[in-house]
Amino acid sequence: MILTIVRHGQSQTNVERKLAWCFDTQLTEKWISQAQLVGRALAHASFDVWISSDLQRASKTMELILASHEGVLTEHLNLITDRDYKTFAKRHVADICEELWCTWENMYESLVATWLVESDEHYQWRVDQFISYLLETYMWTSVLMVNHKSFTYAFLQKIVGKDLITEYPTNCSITKIDLSEWLPWKIISYNETSHLE
Repeated sequence: MILTIVRHGQSQTNVERKLAWCFDTQLTEKWISQAQLVGRALAHASFDVWISSDLQRASKTMELILASHEGVLTEHLNLITDRDYKTFAKRHVADICEELWCTWENMYESLVATWLVESDEHYQWRVDQFISYLLETYMWTSVLMVNHKSFTYAFLQKIVGKDLITEYPTNCSITKIDLSEWLPWKIISYNETSHLE
């Protein structure tokens, strides 16, 4: 299986530097141009199935990319939404850092330590469930997944190793992975953004 992963386009909470996570948020005008550029970059690619989270920023990005493809199976999964940051969602990053006495660089670790967010164990369980589902359902296909920053990051760290994935994907970046039946799985490209220039 070749899995192509696209992070959703720019959302209003990205611009405002707020956490959206498992909540829907408005998409920006820049999102439209980003998604159209991804669509052009993938126009000649062949996919058997398209998967996105059920949140608007991922599903709407997928719809715009899908405009150049017809007759492709689409699926929306709640399992692959971003981490649930509960009461911290929709709050400005600077306010969260001030409240937790942390920096932007260690904010995620600080949030998880509060126990007021989805636990690492549950989050990793969701990643594991998705990997099993993907391999059992779509092993011999070409899959495009439109997803979120933190789920994509955790997913990639799990399948190729934490030492190889050290930065979060940017909006509308493209990552390709060879998930053939033989390990180790290989990254073909990671966080590619040249199509956005």
